[in-house]
Amino acid sequence: MKKHKKRDVRRLLLWRMRFPLCAFAVLGVLALLGTWILRGTMLRNAYETATALSRSYAAEVQGNLNVYETLLTFGASALEDRMDKGESQESLEEFLDMYFSRLAEFLGDGVVDPYVVLEREILAANPWEGDAGYDYASAPWYQQAMEAPGTVVFTQVYTDVIYNRPVITAAQSFLNGRGVAAFDILPERLRFDTVELAEGESFFLCDQTGAIIYQDTDLDFSQEELRAYLADLVGQAQSGTLEANPILRDTEGKRRGVYYTQMDNGWYSILTVPYR
Repeated sequence: MKKHKKRDVRRLLLWRMRFPLCAFAVLGVLALLGTWILRGTMLRNAYETATALSRSYAAEVQGNLNVYETLLTFGASALEDRMDKGESQESLEEFLDMYFSRLAEFLGDGVVDPYVVLEREILAANPWEGDAGYDYASAPWYQQAMEAPGTVVFTQVYTDVIYNRPVITAAQSFLNGRGVAAFDILPERLRFDTVELAEGESFFLCDQTGAIIYQDTDLDFSQEELRAYLADLVGQAQSGTLEANPILRDTEGKRRGVYYTQMDNGWYSILTVPYR
């Protein structure tokens, strides 16, 4: 009898508690749903904000490249015009000395290393030993410039054979291929005014192979680890993997959001943010 009474009491309690229990269950579901929606909104906002920042940094880089293009085109056009007028070799070299000097004043000393290949002779702001025997015709900047007459081209990052250091070269052919004007751009001299990173964030500028052009990071990577890390990021960007899942693990195993913008010349502006 007592057992039956206890069951009846439990049933009665459950019956009376059915509405509060149902309400509690509904509230629990709504709480989980709200958390899921909030998480999705936060991730979406983070994606949009970080992607906008990567675009901003890319725009600043593009602005710098536009300056290089303008200065390079001006020099090539002015030199071509003087040659069309039949100016002497001495007069042309005087113009180049003035042009190289003005470049240093405008851009800053050592930001670029300008030179011209003219009638198979190299005329440089900073002549180097053995330049007369330098095989410029096999250099990537020369070949790219000859393949795109009159257009300013930018190489990928490569190791300069003269100074044995990473450089990017901007080049433009003129005089129907009889001349090429070029700037060696030194990545370590690049500076950005708009890069304002929060704690733990990193910014990288890479070429299409993942080679580092510029970096601002406090991640504790060796250069080998960093090159492999960025090559992987760029590879996933090129394959479209990052579009579907912009969350990766760094070399320390920590999750980071990865947001990028690809520039017109193929370079990548990449911002990584701690997942937390």
